[in-house]
This record gives sequence, structure tokens and C-alpha cells, in this order.
Amino acid sequence: MDGWGEMNKLILAILSASLMSACSAEYSLTDSNASSARLEGSALAYSQTLYPIIQDNCSLCHETIQSPFFAFRNDIQTSHDYTLEAHLVNFIDIPSSDLARKVRDGHNCWTASCEGDAQEIEAAIEEWGELRGDTSTGTTYRSAAVTIPSNLTSSNTTLSLSLTGIAEGVPTGAVVEIDARLFNSTHYQFSTPRIKTSSPIQVSGVSVIINSFNPDPTSAFSLVNTSVPALGTPPGSTAFTLSNSAALIEQAYGITGGGPGVDQIQIQFSTIGDVATAAEQRFAAFLSVVKTQCSQCHNIQRTFTFNGQVRVVPPFANFTNESQFLNQPLGFLPDSSARYLVTSGNATNSAMYRAVAQGVNGNAFTDVNRAMPLNIQAAQRAPMAATIQAWIDGLDD
Repeated sequence: MDGWGEMNKLILAILSASLMSACSAEYSLTDSNASSARLEGSALAYSQTLYPIIQDNCSLCHETIQSPFFAFRNDIQTSHDYTLEAHLVNFIDIPSSDLARKVRDGHNCWTASCEGDAQEIEAAIEEWGELRGDTSTGTTYRSAAVTIPSNLTSSNTTLSLSLTGIAEGVPTGAVVEIDARLFNSTHYQFSTPRIKTSSPIQVSGVSVIINSFNPDPTSAFSLVNTSVPALGTPPGSTAFTLSNSAALIEQAYGITGGGPGVDQIQIQFSTIGDVATAAEQRFAAFLSVVKTQCSQCHNIQRTFTFNGQVRVVPPFANFTNESQFLNQPLGFLPDSSARYLVTSGNATNSAMYRAVAQGVNGNAFTDVNRAMPLNIQAAQRAPMAATIQAWIDGLDD
């Protein structure tokens, strides 16, 4: 056993070294295998930390019977991938991880102490994150929860969820409303989220949470980034619409025996608050993406050539305040205008946003070598791009 343990440590050390060397692949135009080591390293770390807990305590239902399906007893790679893609873990705010939250709330505890079981999950996520060397989501803000009505039909019913106490700068009595209906025998449809507030606030990154899980983190709501005025007489008596889009979400998501009358809904925000609070949250969320997704490669200055242009990329993963990101020249845009790391108030012309948003919602930027971060699909990069865009575009507010 000791020999196998030492062998596993050696393998992890080798993979960690491979991860660091893979950073240089960002500037290579020929290395098509640059991302493989990183995925293998994360999956291996997962297999030795969180996966044994999931295999022992979740696979009976969450392999084939009950969604979300993330506990595959004979497929560690698929379990690993789905756990990340479905945002079931939060490496930045580990106690808010959906897996830990569900168990802490009493879902399928495997000992007499649900709190102790949740802490076991949190310890495994922390160890996995340390071995991975990167993370996914940052701090988010959730409304109060309400139970979906047992008499819900195919016609829209308005659900009202309290925002009181969600964050500084949100007035007492503020609510978020959303229309809900039965789409079919297996799914709900949620549409047209809107807010009533007695004083102006700003919000971004809206998503629907079912039974403490976030089943659709890349829905159209996630692109919301807007100021919410105080409408009506008295102020707050009229709702301001955040999005006219709709999202389909599976009933009984994350639990056994759920459905109308059992399932609970919350509305989650990436940022929410008055102007000052929201601005602080936007920069904190942006900085979280930088620190967790870019620090392996961009903690030193890097120089590379693309389309005949020499680009000197500053060590922006070490930056700690907004001004450091601004006015950092980084070549030229396709129209020959100056290209900057961050252009205040204009995410579309900012190199950081363009790299992360490449391929998201059809973006095709010819000045971008390849989408960043490496090995992250467009659907997973969309929330990151939205976070970056919210901060940059909000700089002029």
C-alpha cells in the first residue's frame, strides 16, 4: 500500500510539472495536445479525493436513476467532467458547493452527522482544488428560497423571492419575480426575471437555482448586466425586467421524489447591490477569474508573436487593483487601432475579454490565437466572459 501511495504521489508530481510546462502552449501555433495534461491531472486528483466519496454514497441514484448524473462507478473521467460542467463544486467558496450544501441540508447523509459528512466533502474538494491548481466559480448571491406550487400548470405563475439581506446596498423589501410553468411532464420553464426595488441597484449574472443546485449556469439569464431603477409610485411597486428569455430546467433536480410542491427555487446573481457595492463585487469577481484561471501562466511577463505582431503580455495575474489592468498595450485590433489588455468601459475591444469570449455566442475574433483558458469549452467560458465583461463595461458607470 505504501508503495502504491508513493507511486501516486510521483504521478501527481509529474503531472503537475506537465501542467506548468503546458502554459507555454498558449503561444504555440502548432501544439494540438497542449490541453491534455491539465485534464488528466485534474481527473487523477479527483479520483483520489472527491470521487471515492461520490462512488460510495451517491452512485446508487446519481449514476442512472436520478439527475444530476455525476456518480459513474466505472467511469471516473465522465464523473469528473460532469461534476465540473454542472458546477457542483466551488473551489473558491467551498462551503457553497452544491454537493456540500445538499448533504448539510440532510440529503442522503451516510453517517449520523450530516454536518460531518458535508465537512468530509469540503475537505475532499479543497484537496482536489489544491492538486488541480485552478478553480471554477466565485462568490455568488442567492435570493430566499420558495417552494414551487404543487398546483403549477402549463400556464405561467409568478413566483416572488425576497432579496432582503442578500448583499449590502440592496434595500429591505426588494424582491425578484420570475414566471414559472410546467413545460412538460419532466421540465419547468422559467421566464422573464424582474426586480422590484425601492432604490436603484445593479445586477449581473442571473441564474435559476433548483434544490440548491445550479442546473443551467450558461442560460441566457447569465448574460444579464444592468442597472435596475426604482420604478412606480411608491418606488419599488413596479418591476423592472432583467431578461425576456426563458430557461428549461428538469423537475426534481438533484433530489429523489421531488417535483411541484417539493422543489425549491432561488435566483442567483453574480453581483447585486448599489452602485458602489456592485462595482466592488464586479472587480472581486473579475479578480477571482484572473487569480484562479490565469495565474499558472500569467504570473510572469510573456512575449510572443502572432500574425507578425510582437505582443508583450504583462504579469497581470499579480495585479491587485483596477488601475494596473488599464492602458496596457497589447498589439493592434483588426482595424489597426490600438489593442489593450483592458479598455475601460469597452469589453469588446479589450484583449482579456476577447481571449475568453472567443467562440462564445458566435464570437470569432481574428486577433485571438486561441481561446483562453486552455481546455475550457465555450459553454464553460461563457460565465467567465460575462464576469469579465461586467467589470470592464462597468468601469465607466
